Amino acid sequence: MSKRLIRIASKNILTELGTTSEGLELNAISRSGNTCFGKLISVTSDFLTILDTRQHKHKFALSDIFEVVYDEKSKF
Repeated sequence: MSKRLIRIASKNILTELGTTSEGLELNAISRSGNTCFGKLISVTSDFLTILDTRQHKHKFALSDIFEVVYDEKSKF
């Protein structure tokens, strides 16, 4: 199955992910370079919340995020 990496800059996170991407597996990369992997729970105008593989919630201020990266699966 073919995949394509999608990179979203912090200023576009709310408009790109919105409410339709709940459950999407993604990597949140902070401005300090730390990366957190998990499933998207919610996105607001101030925060991005994800659930990691150990079922722990992580809430990031959008101003602290450098970018979000996820795999877009091909349609075929």
